[in-house]
Amino acid sequence: MELIHYNFFSIGSIVATIFCYYIAKFLLTIPDRSSASNHFGLAILFLGTFHLSYTFSFSINHPFAVYFRWGVIPMAMVGAIEICRFYINFKDINAKRKDRLTAYILYGIVALVQIVFVYLSLDAPRIYYAQSHYFDFKVPVFYKAYAIIVLSYFIVFAYFGIMTFRRVPKQNKFAALAILLSFLIITIIPAILNGLSRDGAITRATYQAVTDLLLVIGLFVAVVTYINNTEDKTTIMSRITGIS
Repeated sequence: MELIHYNFFSIGSIVATIFCYYIAKFLLTIPDRSSASNHFGLAILFLGTFHLSYTFSFSINHPFAVYFRWGVIPMAMVGAIEICRFYINFKDINAKRKDRLTAYILYGIVALVQIVFVYLSLDAPRIYYAQSHYFDFKVPVFYKAYAIIVLSYFIVFAYFGIMTFRRVPKQNKFAALAILLSFLIITIIPAILNGLSRDGAITRATYQAVTDLLLVIGLFVAVVTYINNTEDKTTIMSRITGIS
């Protein structure tokens, strides 16, 4: 058996990773960018790292690949935190205290969850899912708790998104709402489908295809909306490059 094997799942994850990193690079290289742009870029960067971990898991035919799950678990939560921080700082230059407090609390929970996962996984049995081409730890109780925690993080960033929608001037409300809906589509639907695929209600291939498609569509809408509403100084060429 080949050590490296590219398949439907790994290629889909590679596409998602490259797309996320490309957009993150665009946002994080804006000169004198705002805090909102910085956290928007970081959210997408962590989302790309989430898919990168999946890429290695799907591509490596060795039980060692199971340890890339250590990268998958925190990245979904970290991405949600940065979305929260994006909304806290969106059109608000006096939100540093709220931003720091939110970051301390939510990142502290991520650290705790990661420590528990690593501790449990060290002695957990390894399982190979042949239809999905990846190894995983057999920690079903943790995964159920983790699913609830991640969903809670998504609810938290949705809360900040709604509060931002209510706070910003009328001309910025559409942007705040469109970006929120895009992120909800990117996160909530895949989270539900992931649970269904683990229970056998849908195939892992269906989950992967829908997740990648929603990612591309959702991020495209979010980024196009944001770069047309941000006050950061972006050139016409950089906007064209970012959209294309």
